[in-house]
Amino acid sequence: MSIAADTSKIEKYMGMVSGESVATERESEGTLEKLTSIIEPVELGDYDMASAREMAISRMLDEAKAIGANSVIEVLVEYVSMGGLQGSSLIITATGTAVKYK
Repeated sequence: MSIAADTSKIEKYMGMVSGESVATERESEGTLEKLTSIIEPVELGDYDMASAREMAISRMLDEAKAIGANSVIEVLVEYVSMGGLQGSSLIITATGTAVKYK
C-alpha cells in the first residue's frame, strides 16, 4: 500500500478513506499547571504528534486496503485542538482518495 504521486496510472477510483488518531498532551504536574494550560497555549512539543500522525495515516491506508485499493492519492492531514481541565488533545485526521493503481 502506498501514497501515489503519478495519477496517470490510475485504473479505478475506489472512494474516500480516512483514519484518525489522538495526540494527548503530556501529563501536567498539578492543578495550577492544568489551569494555566487552559489560559496559555500549549507548546506543540508537549504532544507526541509524529506517532499520532503515523497512526492516522496507517488507519487510512488500512481502510483503503479493506475496500480493494492499492494506493491513496490527494492525502490531507488535519489537526484539531481540544482542551479543558483534564488536559489538551490534538485530533489528527488523514483523508484521501483510494484508487487501484497500475
